[in-house]
Amino acid sequence: MMRMRDHPILSRLIPWVLFWVFFAWGWRVRNPFTHIPAYGDVLEVLWGIEWYHRSILVQHTSPLFTPLAFHPLGWHTATLAYTPILFLLALPIREVGGLAFAYNVLAILVLVIAFAGAFRLTRLFLSWEMAAIAALVFTFWRMCWDWVGGHLNMTWISGLLPWMAYGIERAKRSKGLAQWR
Repeated sequence: MMRMRDHPILSRLIPWVLFWVFFAWGWRVRNPFTHIPAYGDVLEVLWGIEWYHRSILVQHTSPLFTPLAFHPLGWHTATLAYTPILFLLALPIREVGGLAFAYNVLAILVLVIAFAGAFRLTRLFLSWEMAAIAALVFTFWRMCWDWVGGHLNMTWISGLLPWMAYGIERAKRSKGLAQWR
């Protein structure tokens, strides 16, 4: 007879239920289309998304420079810490639901990516219960959760780290890599 903890559906479902429980407990955005999780640095990200939208889709100019900041010299926006890739990723989402929605989707998406990566990585070494706990700790403790309130660049980088480590660990375990040793 199969024990409950060995059930394949439960071992995949319970970690995600726990993820969404923790997320619902901590996420304080009433309306994702009009509200954002914090202010301050979030406004810089919102400005960048809006600047890329306006320059690419409305004015058909390069988004990598704005004459509107640091007059009279302007500003090379590619030096902004949030990178053009993050702003380009936000453009289709902004078109669907607006500026606040784009920020919230990017913030939620990176938490999902971070949890999934941390769970897969730790699952290589631990039981699914311990892997779920480790992934919850990684996602909802300082590394990702605190930076959602404005530092999406740091959240995305730290959220992708488990996937990089997972890829390295899988490559180390593959038979193809053994021939190069």
